[in-house]
Amino acid sequence: MALPGVDQAVAAAVRELGRVFGEKRVLSALGSLVQGAADTKQRVDSGVDSVLSLANLPSRSEVERIARKVEATQRSVANLSRRIDSIDKSLKALVDRQARPADAGSADSRSADAGATE
Repeated sequence: MALPGVDQAVAAAVRELGRVFGEKRVLSALGSLVQGAADTKQRVDSGVDSVLSLANLPSRSEVERIARKVEATQRSVANLSRRIDSIDKSLKALVDRQARPADAGSADSRSADAGATE
């Protein structure tokens, strides 16, 4: 993620140092430098986590873990909502089917009653 041209400048510097001091020696020093930087970053991250814990604040990893749980819960709620909608639709259709024969039957009985009184 270096700026454009910085990578090229570093590579050129490493080549020149390798020419002057020997490639193996420069690569060994660079390896030690990178390892030291990684160790330092790990220590800083650990220190930040400790400070956050003392302040009763969540770390980045804890926030990310909670965000994943919230997303999973949202998916579950959405699935449940779809299921409820489907069940509701099925129940309405069932009620409509059951109501129709009763309405049709009462209309038939009214017309039969009307015919009998004439």
